[in-house]
Amino acid sequence: MAFSRPGTPGDNAHCEAFNGTLRREVLSQQWFASHAEARTVLTAWRHEYNTERPHNSLQHYPPAH
Repeated sequence: MAFSRPGTPGDNAHCEAFNGTLRREVLSQQWFASHAEARTVLTAWRHEYNTERPHNSLQHYPPAH
């Protein structure tokens, strides 16, 4: 908690941007029947996000490029 003050999400904008993307693209779109289903869906999304999806910071190339 030394890095972020309570009530100030702007202190760590990178984490907040990632959390917003995760919430918008996965958590708000799905209902999970079990922890196993949630783990499967999130693992697939994480793999796609980290290897296939273009990132602005990489001039719109995927990290695995």
